[in-house]
Amino acid sequence: MAGSVSILNVYSQSLVVSLNGMQIAAGTIPAWSLDGGLYRPNVAAVPRVLNASDAPGKFFNGNNSVALQWIDGMFFASLKIDGAALPLNRARRHPGDLTKA
Repeated sequence: MAGSVSILNVYSQSLVVSLNGMQIAAGTIPAWSLDGGLYRPNVAAVPRVLNASDAPGKFFNGNNSVALQWIDGMFFASLKIDGAALPLNRARRHPGDLTKA
């Protein structure tokens, strides 16, 4: 996979996320929990793709249509991902590599 965007559910109800007209493959993100007395949000990793034609249910470079739905309501937003600033394929440098990028 080229990359992903993590979506955290910090809400006390399950969250259904739709991107660009389709529900994410991870399905419903469960509500946060108290695990041993510690607050733990739940997370889903959503793939990133290069082209809008591959984007239903995924993030792509450009303006993404986001819908969040829970028992009490629904929220819509537009999220722009700049492919030049946040490229899908970024070469990782080894910490010991002294060459300039």
